Amino acid sequence: AVETQELLPVLAEVKTRIDKGQLSVQDLYLLMFQVKDESIHKAVLNHLEKQIQDASSIIAMAVDWQVEWQRAEYVELSQSSPFTVALEVTITQEEGPRILTTRDLVTHGRKQGARHQASLLWIEAYLQNALVEVHERSPLGNTPTQVVEAVVTEKPSSCVPMHRYLSKPLKDGQNFVGMLNDICQSLRWELVSYEFAEVSEGFECDCRLRVGDEVIVGRGIAPAKQKAKAIAARQVMEKLQAIAG
Repeated sequence: AVETQELLPVLAEVKTRIDKGQLSVQDLYLLMFQVKDESIHKAVLNHLEKQIQDASSIIAMAVDWQVEWQRAEYVELSQSSPFTVALEVTITQEEGPRILTTRDLVTHGRKQGARHQASLLWIEAYLQNALVEVHERSPLGNTPTQVVEAVVTEKPSSCVPMHRYLSKPLKDGQNFVGMLNDICQSLRWELVSYEFAEVSEGFECDCRLRVGDEVIVGRGIAPAKQKAKAIAARQVMEKLQAIAG
């Protein structure tokens, strides 16, 4: 429905699942940045106000998937509580790269909370076409920057945190691709990448997952592309469990 922009047949169901918190972060990203429907945007924003950590995940996902987006940075204007933060996203436009931010800053008692709030504020301004360049930000934004951390450079530790899928035995027929996506979203990791090639046996798929400074690779070969993908994803799951175990 997103690909064809024909949401009307599923619109009511989509809103119901948003309200019940039944959609993944990937679903929310698609609805915010790939769908032109104000009622859907409003429903997602209402959800993000209750699950604000998802706003930061959506921004990170957009940096990976939006072709024009180059990087996103949280600019911290104070090093102690309360933390004052702004989110800056570099987007390539016809005239060249532009760093877009919100006119207002966010202040929060916790650093992570400030980042989540800044992400939500940025998304709201993006949808309202109200983003500004850095020099147009509120006066406090002209304060010399203390700390700048890029979303795209935040990598997971080589020590794999525990996740429910990493402690359960793997069985034939399980959705290994979905498991990896769930792990990446829950642990705020980069999404898994898949590369396909045609071989004499059918299709070969390489599945790659970055964990800290390492890249875990799984490879599957099968007559059908989806089967090859599932085999490759299972190999990555097995290696990930071995590291976590």
